[in-house]
Amino acid sequence: MDLSFAIPQAVLRHVAFRHALGDDDALLRLPVYAAAVSASVLLVQTAVAFRYRGGSTGATPAIGWGAILAWRVTRFVAAAAALGLSVAVGIDEGDTWQEVLLGTGPYLYATFLSFFTLDPRKYRQRLVRHANFILFAASALYICRDVMPLATFTQEPLDRGAKMMAKIALVFFSGLVVPLFTPRLYTPVDPSNPQKELNPEQTASVFSFALYFFLDTIIFAAYRQKEVPEDQLYALCDTDGAEHLKQRSFKFLDVFSGAKQRHPFFGLMRVYWREFATLFALVVVRCLANYTGPFAMNRLLLYIETRDQPESHVVRPWVWIALVAGGPLIGALAFQAYIFVNTRTLVWTESVVTQLVFAHSLRIRVKADSRDDEPATTEQQPVAGEAASESGSTSSEGDAESTTIQPSSASVRSSSSSSAAQKDGDQKTADKKAEEKGQSMVGKINNLVTTDLGNITDSRDFIDLFLYIPLQLVIGIYFLYVLLGWSVWVGVASIVLLAPFPGYNYTTYFSTHVV
Repeated sequence: MDLSFAIPQAVLRHVAFRHALGDDDALLRLPVYAAAVSASVLLVQTAVAFRYRGGSTGATPAIGWGAILAWRVTRFVAAAAALGLSVAVGIDEGDTWQEVLLGTGPYLYATFLSFFTLDPRKYRQRLVRHANFILFAASALYICRDVMPLATFTQEPLDRGAKMMAKIALVFFSGLVVPLFTPRLYTPVDPSNPQKELNPEQTASVFSFALYFFLDTIIFAAYRQKEVPEDQLYALCDTDGAEHLKQRSFKFLDVFSGAKQRHPFFGLMRVYWREFATLFALVVVRCLANYTGPFAMNRLLLYIETRDQPESHVVRPWVWIALVAGGPLIGALAFQAYIFVNTRTLVWTESVVTQLVFAHSLRIRVKADSRDDEPATTEQQPVAGEAASESGSTSSEGDAESTTIQPSSASVRSSSSSSAAQKDGDQKTADKKAEEKGQSMVGKINNLVTTDLGNITDSRDFIDLFLYIPLQLVIGIYFLYVLLGWSVWVGVASIVLLAPFPGYNYTTYFSTHVV
């Protein structure tokens, strides 16, 4: 089969590839541009922090003398060594002082930032992020110059020499390995009340978090024992606490706390905008990873069919073999991260909505009690006045020694008993209505925190409907179109025409089953 019209590989041709990986000034100055951007952003962040420094409360978190400090020292040593090797390479190659300054400036800046992160009494994570950004930009430079050419037939690494290789190794180590394996420092939600027992999730490195290595302790404990006691389970993160979730979300969901009158969906999106932005990115990565395998297999088969034409190939076959294995791996990591973030958002939403419903139910109870107290007071006042009037008339009649015949005590008791019975009946009727109303309200509240809450949380995967499925369809149709041509539209038309059939089939089956 002729696959010359398959997914075009023109972007990987010799001329375009050489231009992308050449030693042009734009690529060589990538670390310089990154350092300039970092310095500008850091200056703005420092000015803002200096202006609002009085608003902070509690103690500043410190890294201590543990693993975090050890990794920071490692970063500083690697950056300083890369700086020294950069100067030595520039001198050996006879560069001008301007070229040496441009080549060593980013490493000097990264070393400077790394040095000020070594105080065990301070956190200074902002400086760590900027140092990682500079070293990552330098790593990207050498990946383009010296690693990607190894994947081609037409390119060769542009940097050679023992000193340069040592420098590249140090840059890769400090820019890629150190950020992946450095543990995170626990930062309390409430600095005045830090968490006493930490959850390993809060301090796990990026590598440990991505592969769930921080769960090894509890997993092996459950493997060795018949049952795991409650005191051996990990402590709840303070970011998952009910009070913190209430403070974070009520200002966007509760009207009485200052939220706007709008659909709860928009309030939840405002609360979880970071989480859903992460989910959107993970869905895109997962969609692209799903097609790396078929794409790489197509390229590999094309190489096998035309291996007797070496001049027509640019990318080496081991790249496609690596993509066949690496694509599903990346997709699996993205999917697991999606599940983790999505499930955590689910639990947070259950806590927030439950608190919101019961907080509002307490407001309803207080308002109802205040309304019930008002009629009782107004009904008691006339009775007291009437009793006083009767007492006064009796007293005046007694003083005047009237000879008028007074009603008998039996008739008085009969009248009062009938009035009391009528009042008791009215009171029982009112109590019965109040009880029915209370039961109805309790049922509504229970329905809100069970069925309705379940419906809300079950709709958390709307990203699959509005992003994942359409993106999968678009990529799949394009992939098949470049392979099969116009005939792919026949399949698309059949999908569209037969889309209502499953719903019709289900309706018919359900009606038949009911009969």
